[in-house]
Amino acid sequence: MVATASSDWRCTLVGDNIRVTSQEEKYSAIVEDTDLESPVISSLIPTKTALDPMKYDYVALFIGANYCPHCRDLAPTIVKVAPILETMKRCKVIFVSCDRDEENFEQSCRKIEGIDVMPYDLEKTRAMRDMFGLATIPAFMILKNMDFDASAPTVVSNARQKLVADQMCIGFPWSVEMMSASTVKNVISFNERIIIQGKWGRWYQLGHYANPEKPDAMYMDEHAVRIRGGILNIITWIALMNVLFLEQKAIVYTIFPLVFFEMLTASTFGLTPIAPIGTFASLITPIFWSEPNWKPAKPKRFAWWIGLFMVTLYFTVFSLREYINNYKVYIIVIVSIFNLATWLESAAGFCVGCFMYNQFVVPAFKLEECSECKITVVVNTEQL
Repeated sequence: MVATASSDWRCTLVGDNIRVTSQEEKYSAIVEDTDLESPVISSLIPTKTALDPMKYDYVALFIGANYCPHCRDLAPTIVKVAPILETMKRCKVIFVSCDRDEENFEQSCRKIEGIDVMPYDLEKTRAMRDMFGLATIPAFMILKNMDFDASAPTVVSNARQKLVADQMCIGFPWSVEMMSASTVKNVISFNERIIIQGKWGRWYQLGHYANPEKPDAMYMDEHAVRIRGGILNIITWIALMNVLFLEQKAIVYTIFPLVFFEMLTASTFGLTPIAPIGTFASLITPIFWSEPNWKPAKPKRFAWWIGLFMVTLYFTVFSLREYINNYKVYIIVIVSIFNLATWLESAAGFCVGCFMYNQFVVPAFKLEECSECKITVVVNTEQL
């Protein structure tokens, strides 16, 4: 999206015309009536008229699609908040469709009736997402309505999460600086730590929506994860002592269902509220740390899938011990690997599964690399 010296980034971004859906706004310069069969779209007006800088200081782009469940969930909030933004905050709201075809585009328009719409143009939408660096939708981009001869607009924030939390728009325009500061503070109640709710998400999801700059990314409290790792490490020591000295079946039949259930529920629903060890760790974490240390949840899920496989393998070998020569050796190896992994997690803060996720899963499936999970190695060249 390279602009010429005489171009206007607003037209480059959304096209020369905007489809007006608001029945309250009246423009004198209507360029073209749209299909009368459409119950949503009423007219087209020039983009420069719709985004008149004398009337609006900001432009808000709601980028979504009909196939996206998060977009459908966010749409009613956008419709509710748009009049506040346009009348009180001098911010024009425009819907930008990422739908795969015009039929779904029209369905999206019906869900955000009352909001003006960028005409359907997938090429412009793709260019827009590349410009803003959007890996996921929905997004709610706040742009400054100024410097029209610039090659690109000034982005204030991607305010999707802030919009949901601040529906009266008191903190508008939710600048990146303010969002980053709130991310660092991590203000969260004890109940919200244990039961994900409100702006943090829903109770059954893997983690919290804790980073406004990555509104679709879920996070876990690393403090709770490490305490959980320490508890699991103690359990592995019990398992090792049992196979080496105690040889009590009751211990195996106690450890296996507990750890299996923990790994299964934690990798499905996150640390809380179903996983017993994760929930206990989350309950005691505020005693030691008042603020969470958020880390991405997806790599943790992968790590716990590996843990689920390991504990299943452990019980399988134990169950088939009469048919396996030197079965204790296999159990010792399995439990020792689990022991080392949980020790590294709890004592050193190094997640083996997260490392494997970045090194193998990401390149194999062309996923987005978890930069927040990467280990940075600093080499002192003066000693070389």
